[in-house]
Amino acid sequence: MRKILSTILTMIMVLSISSNVFAAGNADSLTPDQKAAKDTFMSTFYTQWQTLVDLRLQTVKALEVNKALRTQIATAAKNSSTLDKDSLAKIKTVALQNKDIVTQIKALDVQRKDLVTKWHAAVKAKDTSTMASLSDQIKGLNSQITTLKAQIKTNSDTIKPLKDQIKVYRDAVSKRKTTLTPLRQAEKTLHDKIVSEEKAKSALWTTYRAAIKNKDYAVAKTTFQSIIDAKKQILVDIKENTSNLNNILAALKQV
Repeated sequence: MRKILSTILTMIMVLSISSNVFAAGNADSLTPDQKAAKDTFMSTFYTQWQTLVDLRLQTVKALEVNKALRTQIATAAKNSSTLDKDSLAKIKTVALQNKDIVTQIKALDVQRKDLVTKWHAAVKAKDTSTMASLSDQIKGLNSQITTLKAQIKTNSDTIKPLKDQIKVYRDAVSKRKTTLTPLRQAEKTLHDKIVSEEKAKSALWTTYRAAIKNKDYAVAKTTFQSIIDAKKQILVDIKENTSNLNNILAALKQV
């Protein structure tokens, strides 16, 4: 549908400008020099328009390719961060668990030290009954502390592969950033160049229409060729950006 609309709009423009050419070029109102210039202009007019129409169709296709690539780039950039976020969330959860366990161990250790102090007092008092009771309590606390420390080690061992995975991921991201930075800059520079070229081409169309209106066919002919040359360069730049976009997408898929 877009191609059909583009073709229709192009043909409307061709007919419109052709009509203006013939209107401005009424043989009865032309000087001999103007008539000669017009004949020279008309000798290439239709061929030039055919070239321009073909360039426009190629440009539409090239822009569609680049648009599709930009969509893929946006998706790849979004998906590339999922691994890091998921792993960080798991590490954070386990880290909080370990923090809670450390708090429990500290509280138990305070109790144990208090019992040890009392045990020494019982030893001094030769209170064997109290010594035995305190000893059992101290052993119970030691067992709890040992179990909790083992849990911390288990938790730490569980997230170690994730930490290693994140390190690999971040190293890859750093490397990818080094690769992407110049590619993105090249893509932006070329995009800005194309925008500037489009503005310059619009100015050429203004010059062209003014030349037709003023029956200056020599200027119209050279200006029209300049429009074609500008369109060719824009197409070259759009296709060059296709290469940049493909390289950006490839870099994003490395992670």
